[in-house]
Amino acid sequence: MKNILFSIILLCVFACSDDDRPQNPFLPNVTVNFQVNLNLPEFDQLEFPGGSAEIRTDGFGINGVYIRNLNNTTFVAFELTDPNHALESCSALSVSNEKATCNCSDGSIYNLITGQPEDSTLPYFLKAYRVQKQGNVLIVTN
Repeated sequence: MKNILFSIILLCVFACSDDDRPQNPFLPNVTVNFQVNLNLPEFDQLEFPGGSAEIRTDGFGINGVYIRNLNNTTFVAFELTDPNHALESCSALSVSNEKATCNCSDGSIYNLITGQPEDSTLPYFLKAYRVQKQGNVLIVTN
């Protein structure tokens, strides 16, 4: 009986852990919580797989949010700020096709489907936001 109790306690101790993922020192924590109405003309492209939209209005992320429709049920959203660069005016990302490029001298490039940097030595992916579809509305949060 002691062995079983000891095993259970040992299992509980090792099963518990802190979130040891490093906190990104370059991106401030901002609250992201907005809705995208897919019936509006500026979001027409989001109604089709492969379609995307950039929202660069103040209050939507740090430098804006990129949203992409992967397959009509799965959407991804990313912060349009370089996560591997100190926050400056040039750290806002430019979007072209499925890539986001930093406008600073380092010119980091990120995949807008996975958020992964092309340079595998960079420690941080694009900051992802949650996207939930309810009818014709996308709810984007962090």
